[in-house]
Amino acid sequence: MTLKDPWLVSNSSSINVDTSSHLLMSYPSPEKLSTAYGSKLNTYDEFSSNLFSVGVIGLEIYYLEFVESIYSKKKDVNLEEVRSRVKKFKDEKLRRGVECLLNVNPSERKKIY
Repeated sequence: MTLKDPWLVSNSSSINVDTSSHLLMSYPSPEKLSTAYGSKLNTYDEFSSNLFSVGVIGLEIYYLEFVESIYSKKKDVNLEEVRSRVKKFKDEKLRRGVECLLNVNPSERKKIY
């Protein structure tokens, strides 16, 4: 699995639905990864999965660098790497919001509302 920056891969310079969808798919949630690479097909909530992707995009924006390192070669999310990156957020409210989005439990992600 090779992750690439979707903004650089995109043929269009303007943001559209396809580019936004591609961006969300570039940073899959743990449950989406387990479904994609697992031996059995698991069901997951697409909305909650997308919230995780938004949290990863938030990490990328905060650090102004690609965050592909949170994904291991075993095709799962390195939660220790995620936690260590989020802990460095200086703004408490922003940190709590991103922590909520990046929660391993999909139902907890919705609490951001």
